[in-house]
Amino acid sequence: LKQAAQIARIGYGNTFPNPAVGCLLVRHTHTNPDENDDDKDTVLGSGFHPKAGMPHAEIFALLQACGYVHDGIAAARSVM
Repeated sequence: LKQAAQIARIGYGNTFPNPAVGCLLVRHTHTNPDENDDDKDTVLGSGFHPKAGMPHAEIFALLQACGYVHDGIAAARSVM
């Protein structure tokens, strides 16, 4: 959640009347129920809402997760 808030700040001031939003899609893998050390989180995609009228943060994160763009944050920055 903290990372999503940090990513949202990139678009802050450009999104009115929409809020500044950041998004991370994370895969959580828990391989051993008896050990917490085996937990692993992998970021599949990330993005932010770059400005009003443009796709929201979730779209950029999904584009990265699906392999349509290499970096959802860079893709969102390209339309600022």
